[in-house]
Amino acid sequence: MKNDLKHLKINDFKKNRHKITADEALYLYEQLPAGELMRLADVLRQEAVPGKGVSWQIDRNVNITNACISGCLFCNFHCKPHDERVFTTTIEEYCRKIEELFALGGEQLLLQGGLHPQYGLDFYTSLFRSLKQRYPTLKLHALGPPEVAHIARLEKMTYRDVLLQLRESGLDSFPGAGAEILCERVRTQLSPHKPDSKAW
Repeated sequence: MKNDLKHLKINDFKKNRHKITADEALYLYEQLPAGELMRLADVLRQEAVPGKGVSWQIDRNVNITNACISGCLFCNFHCKPHDERVFTTTIEEYCRKIEELFALGGEQLLLQGGLHPQYGLDFYTSLFRSLKQRYPTLKLHALGPPEVAHIARLEKMTYRDVLLQLRESGLDSFPGAGAEILCERVRTQLSPHKPDSKAW
């Protein structure tokens, strides 16, 4: 395959602007020096967004709760649901954190937390609606595959139906959290109560 791709020139990528194939990406990774790849990325970025200014998404990570039944062996964050250290972030705390986020020029809230045994779909849809009602421009980047699988299991719903209701209540985007290790043998040992890799 490498021989088939030797004809590729950097200018081809600049001119065509097509989504590269897996083979082309592998070829660039293996054949193009890192400095040249970074220069190409900057040239393409300049075409899309001229100027020297480069920005990024300013967001804030807030944990919904630290109560979790997942039992991941590597986690130093979670507590069993009846532990005295368990917390659930209050609306007042969210508001303070969101105001601080906005003051710093941020616009996105990343919400994650544990698999709480009593927090079903109503809990999350009510939370999202409440936050969006108070802050309509706030982007909610929230939960992750383990939380959605957990909610679906509690509610006896499909993943799709859970996601649709979360979206309707204010979810803007969905992080790929909870992957860690997708080797089933290792995942079962380290995260015994998280959804398996196929469900993830």
